[in-house]
Amino acid sequence: MHEDFSTAPQGQAVDVRSLERRVHQLSVAIAIVAVALILCVAVLGVISWRHTEALTITKDDILFGRFIHYDYDSDDYVAPVVNAIQFFHDGYSIQFAKALYTADGLKLSGEMGNPNQFRITDLTLTFAARPYPEKIRDQWLRGGRNLVGWSPAWDIGSAATKVPDLEPGRTAQFNVTIPHVKQGADPIRIAVLFSGEHYTYVAGH
Repeated sequence: MHEDFSTAPQGQAVDVRSLERRVHQLSVAIAIVAVALILCVAVLGVISWRHTEALTITKDDILFGRFIHYDYDSDDYVAPVVNAIQFFHDGYSIQFAKALYTADGLKLSGEMGNPNQFRITDLTLTFAARPYPEKIRDQWLRGGRNLVGWSPAWDIGSAATKVPDLEPGRTAQFNVTIPHVKQGADPIRIAVLFSGEHYTYVAGH
């Protein structure tokens, strides 16, 4: 009887130690599972972020391609080369007799041709020196990814000149200097914009 009472506390002590070991093992297992879950969530987050970034880049590429297509279709562009007749969308032509880089900018002179059957008066020709679209992609992204319209802020420089009278089937001379344009490694293009003009149909042409 005395031996039964003496061995009972020892058995309880063994059970307590065993329970403590199991609790410790369970705590370690829970900690491992928690770390594994955190790592899984982090990996999934990185994968999701990369996937989102890839989709954003792809979307921006598509939108920028549409912007370039619209830009070429909406505005008339010519190259600053001499003795070559270049045509606009509406059939107008331009030929530079001089394209000279000076300290004041790009000096252009030449003739504008009118192939249509109407007289043009009070025409203002604006010459805007622009980089190619690939050079302004970052500015386009910061500007809200617009699909329509070239921002004047992206121009290298621009200048306007008056052509008071352009008869049908004839040419008219112009002379203009675009400021801030310097000869460099990156090619430029010249947008030629009409404004303020009046049209009068001339019979017999």
